[in-house]
Amino acid sequence: MPIPESGIAILDGRYGDTLFCLWPGQENVTSFPEGDDWQDWSNGWSVREPEIAAQCCTTSTTTDPDDCRRRSGPNGQFSDLNADCIAGVQGAGYEFVEMTYGQAVTACANKGLALCSQSCVGKGCGYNKNPVFSALPCPSPPSPPKAPSLSAIPESGIAILDGNALTTVGATTDTLFCLWPGDDNVTKANGTATAIAAWLAGDSRRQVEIAAQCCKSNSVNPIDSDDCRRRSGPNGDQSTSNADCIAGMTKFGSFKVMTYEEAVKLCDDYNLELCSQTCSGKGCQYNLNPVYSARACPWDWPQSFPPVV
Repeated sequence: MPIPESGIAILDGRYGDTLFCLWPGQENVTSFPEGDDWQDWSNGWSVREPEIAAQCCTTSTTTDPDDCRRRSGPNGQFSDLNADCIAGVQGAGYEFVEMTYGQAVTACANKGLALCSQSCVGKGCGYNKNPVFSALPCPSPPSPPKAPSLSAIPESGIAILDGNALTTVGATTDTLFCLWPGDDNVTKANGTATAIAAWLAGDSRRQVEIAAQCCKSNSVNPIDSDDCRRRSGPNGDQSTSNADCIAGMTKFGSFKVMTYEEAVKLCDDYNLELCSQTCSGKGCQYNLNPVYSARACPWDWPQSFPPVV
C-alpha cells in the first residue's frame, strides 16, 4: 500500500509528539531511522525501542482514548489480553510483530478498525516505548532532497535476488523483492511479507539478511558465472578462502550486515561491481540469503514484491 503524498506522521507512543514522517517511497520502513534524532529520543528513556508499533482505533479521526485498540479481539472489540496485541509484545514470552505502514493499515482493517490520530498512551502492550503508526499527515513538508551520491538507490529501484536462483537473460523469476529510493537503511527482507514468508518456508536454513557479493562485470548478456566474487582477494581476484567472503559467513558468526550503498562501496574497493546475476553456488552460503544486485527492479514503483498471479 503506497504512503499518501501528504506523508504519515509517526508518533511517540508515550507523549504523542511527531517523531518523524514516512513519505512515498518509504513503504518498507519499519523502524526509527538511525541517526542523531534516534539517539536523542532513545537517550531520553532507556527502555525505548526503534521498531514502529501498529495500533488501531475505532475510527481514524477519534481522539477519545477509549476508542484505542492496542489490544483487540477479532471484530475490533476491546481486549485486555497481551495475546491480542495488534503488533505483539516485546518480551514476557511474546514476540513483537514488525510491520510496514501498509501491513499496519491492513492489520487494523482486518478487525474493522483504522490507524489512530492519537498516541493511545497507557493502553497496553508496552507501545509507550515505541514509535507508533498514525493516520495523521506529516505536519511539515519533507526536507529538501540531499545531493545524490554514487551509491544512492536509483529511481528505477534495485532488484534483490534469491541467492540460490538461476539467472537467465530477460527473466525476472530470480527477483525476490526490490528496494526503492528511501529504502537506503534496509538490510534485510521483510519476513512478514507473503512472498518472503513463502520463500523462507521453502528452506528452514534461509536467512533474511541481504548478502553483498561482487562481480568483475555486471553485464547481463552474456551472464558469466566466472565473473562472480562471493570471495575475493584484495584486488578482485578469485579466492577459495572463506576468510575472504565479501559479507562474511553466518556459519562462522562473521556475517556483515550492509546497506545497498555500503555493498556498492565495498565492491568498488575491490575494483569490482555489484552483480546482475545470483552467483548461485559460488560459496559463502549466500545461496541461503537474498543478495544485492546491479539490476533495476522489474516492476513499477511502488511495487516491491512479485505480482500475484
